[in-house]
Amino acid sequence: MNFVNSVETRYMDFQGSVRYESNASSHALRAGCAQKMTPDELLQRYAAGERNFRGVNLSDEILIWADLRGADLRGANLRGVNLNWANLSRVNLIGADLRGADLAWANLKKADLRWANLSEANFSAANLSGTDWSGAIMPDGTILPIENPRPTPKLLSWLLMPFKR
Repeated sequence: MNFVNSVETRYMDFQGSVRYESNASSHALRAGCAQKMTPDELLQRYAAGERNFRGVNLSDEILIWADLRGADLRGANLRGVNLNWANLSRVNLIGADLRGADLAWANLKKADLRWANLSEANFSAANLSGTDWSGAIMPDGTILPIENPRPTPKLLSWLLMPFKR
C-alpha cells in the first residue's frame, strides 16, 4: 500500500520491506509556502538569469515550449501545468507536485525528479534519459524505492496510459 503524508513517505521496496523517508519539500508545499507566479513572470525572471524558483506555484498554468534548463523548482506546485515541448533538462524538481501535469514531448534529460509526485502526469514521447526517479510517485501511483531509482519495464507501463484511453 502506498501512503504519503506531510512529513514522510512510506513505500515498499522490491524486497517487500517497508521504508520511510523524509519529504520536507512536499511538507513545505502543503503548508502553503508556495508563491503564485504567472508564466510570463517566471519566463522574464528566467531570461534575466534567475534560476531559483523553489516552492513557486504554477498550478494549472500553460508553459508550452518553455525553456527552463537548469532551473531549481524544488517543492514547486506544478499541478495540472501544461509543459508540452518544454525544455526541462537538468531541472531540479525534487519534491515537486506534478500531479496531472502534461509533459508530452518535454525534454527531461538528466532532470531530478526525486520525491516528486507524478500521479496521473502525462509523459508521452518525453525525453527521460538520465532522469533520477528515486522515491518518486509515478503516474500509476507506484512509489519508486531509493535503492533502485531506475524504473523497470513493468513500472514504466504508465508511459502507455495515454494510449489506452
